[in-house]
Amino acid sequence: MPSLATPRPLLRAIKNQVGKVRASLRSQGEALEELFQLFTSDRRHLKRFSYMNDPRLRLAYLRYHLPLNTVRSMCVLKDLLERYPAIAETEWITDIGAGPGSSTIASLLTLAPDRTRRYLLTDQSRSALRVAREIFGDCAPPEKDGIKASITTVQQKLPLLPRFQGPTLVWMSMVINEFDHPERRGIDIKGLFSRLAEKLPAGSTVVIIEPGLRQQGRRLLALHDALLESQRWQVLAPCTHQKTCPLLEESNRPWCHFHFRWQPGDLVKQVAVPLGLVYGKGSMSYLVIQPAKKSGLPGNQDPELARVIGDPMEVRRTDAGIYLCQDGKRRVFRDPPEGTTRGALLKRGRQNRDARLVAPWPGGSPEAKHPRRPRKGRRPPPQTPPEKSEAD
Repeated sequence: MPSLATPRPLLRAIKNQVGKVRASLRSQGEALEELFQLFTSDRRHLKRFSYMNDPRLRLAYLRYHLPLNTVRSMCVLKDLLERYPAIAETEWITDIGAGPGSSTIASLLTLAPDRTRRYLLTDQSRSALRVAREIFGDCAPPEKDGIKASITTVQQKLPLLPRFQGPTLVWMSMVINEFDHPERRGIDIKGLFSRLAEKLPAGSTVVIIEPGLRQQGRRLLALHDALLESQRWQVLAPCTHQKTCPLLEESNRPWCHFHFRWQPGDLVKQVAVPLGLVYGKGSMSYLVIQPAKKSGLPGNQDPELARVIGDPMEVRRTDAGIYLCQDGKRRVFRDPPEGTTRGALLKRGRQNRDARLVAPWPGGSPEAKHPRRPRKGRRPPPQTPPEKSEAD
């Protein structure tokens, strides 16, 4: 089963940051536990990235959440490049609400160093941007044959948007879920994306990543439908169609989320394992969009292309089944091809025997199991939610 490891350059960069702060391992673990509480049960007390101005909480974030969020972004980017390899030619990368730059580092270490790339990071925290520049400097490959990666940081608070110089890969990682914070409720999210669609140059792509939790995932599904309804955007992933989300109509309130196997590294485990935060997996919900009238990529309208949105489960009168999202409908697919896991792309005609695996999910699936042969009349079990430790 494939897995994604925290990149070694990032672990070295985080180790350099750890060396700048005098704090015992126990103290760092306590800070991480405090940060986790702020991200979950005490969320009402959380100010947008204010923890990045606190040396204790900032270090805790760097030791656990930065590598986790970086691998999240890597997983999404690898999946996106499988279908749209032209995105790898993008010169401009903009990370909105970047924090210490997890999606920037994912881009830096995933995209081939075969061309000059220019990174722009915006955030309201000066401390976060300073750390992002230092980590970027530690991770960036040396200039070779005139090819280099440059970074610019701008202290800026949403809903302000940066200036775009050319076709851009835009990251909004762990940003949208902040709009339900009391201090953020004044932001018109639909208006924000309308202005973003107007400002982005042709051929630009926006990647939105959210925690793999029900509330945030359902909110992202609603945003998906609102963006399609506006006719300003087209969806590239994870959907394989341009229709409303079928999950919003389901009575049991499912949400679209994906898992990945994660090798965190010893630097992460030292503070996380005592708190029970590392399980060798991560999760996320995500949405990739392009301005509809400026698209540099073809729309995905193939009715036979399907995304796997569930884990293998027991189905009546067969050994296994799995949920697919295909042509705007959620379907139960019986006896899927070998190697099919949540997140994989399938090509499926009217007959199941015609199905084939188009692209596996890059992070594997820690939830994938071989289901037992079902007993007669037994219903499929509910889908397992992600660990609460992956909130931000």
